[in-house]
Amino acid sequence: MLTLLSISISEAVRTLRGNLLHTLLSTLGIVIGVAALIAILALGDGMEQYGREQVSSTTDLSTIMIIPNTREEVDGMNMEKEDAVTFDLEDATDLSAQVNGNADIMLQCDFRAYLQLVGDTLRKPAQILATLPRPLSEKQEIALGQVFTATEMNARDSVVVLNHLLAMRFAPDSNLAGLIGKKLDLGGRQLRVLGIMKAQEKENTPLAYIPIFVLNPAELKKNTPDMAVVARKVEDVSQLKARTEQWLDQRFTGGKKQFRVFTNDFRLEQLQQAILVFKIVMGMIVGIAILVGGIGVMNVLLMSVTERTREIGVRKALGAKRKTIAMQFLAESLAVSLLGCLFGMLLGMLFMMAAVPLIKHFTEVDFRIAFKPASFMVVVIVAIMIGIIFGTYPAWKASKLSPVDAIRHE
Repeated sequence: MLTLLSISISEAVRTLRGNLLHTLLSTLGIVIGVAALIAILALGDGMEQYGREQVSSTTDLSTIMIIPNTREEVDGMNMEKEDAVTFDLEDATDLSAQVNGNADIMLQCDFRAYLQLVGDTLRKPAQILATLPRPLSEKQEIALGQVFTATEMNARDSVVVLNHLLAMRFAPDSNLAGLIGKKLDLGGRQLRVLGIMKAQEKENTPLAYIPIFVLNPAELKKNTPDMAVVARKVEDVSQLKARTEQWLDQRFTGGKKQFRVFTNDFRLEQLQQAILVFKIVMGMIVGIAILVGGIGVMNVLLMSVTERTREIGVRKALGAKRKTIAMQFLAESLAVSLLGCLFGMLLGMLFMMAAVPLIKHFTEVDFRIAFKPASFMVVVIVAIMIGIIFGTYPAWKASKLSPVDAIRHE
């Protein structure tokens, strides 16, 4: 079988080289179709990579959110749960031991309240974020003082860190440094100003960060805290999510059903699904061009069968089997398809290399083409399928010729 295939391929290459212009013209349809397919796949992969970078930059993909269910449906009515779980410091400590140093545990609840400088009667509304100590994100930088750490938590030191907008409201003279060490009143509790954050672009919400122990159980019940597990490595998220759900089952009555546990990778999944739909739809449109190219290959091979009828008759009269004749024409069809595939790949990549600068110029985004090995495999498989499908009928027709009638053919 391998010997027959080798002979068929060498004969097909010799025949195609003898009619080079004819061969190139017959591959034109496939070249255009494959070039368009390559451009679409490279564009889709580039869009997916760009979207992944955007999602990663705006969303922490390493975070697993755990949110208690505070409402339930009773007789068709959405009601407040009387036995809703409320996280506390002990829960955070226990979960931290369970993840065994592979992640950071965050506990946070937020609400709105009034703050005022001790000794002043002017109150300022603010959004209060009661949290555990946590590292600053890339968008958060401290301008003055410091953020609270485990030291303040262990010492039960009632402190507060203000964002720039809220600090400016307490210091209209812009003397922010003078706020450090002063005390703010929050519902009768005095909080020492420990630090002030740097100003951010489009900052429109006054924020105050306080240690979560400042709130009493009643306040925690009213403003249910959320817990988050921040993995040290993104690839550990799935494993940590499973471990977190197991911890919920062991620690709380009702287990993980009492909570919503989710990660932000669903955004990537949505993006990938949208890109996949784009590839499929555009691929189907491009498939029309490839179909036309395949029909062109079949037409050329049928003409070749007609032109070489007497040659086929002579070969069959000399003992050539039907399988040998069929294999030769199938090999020619595959060779034409793969040649068109090669030229189409080159043309498609050249087109995308020229198109990317235009995309960057008009959209002002750092867009880059990307091409996965799987996409190359798709194109090669398409070329092989074209060769087999559209070469089968000419090969069958050539193999069915009668030696006597073929030799007498004019």
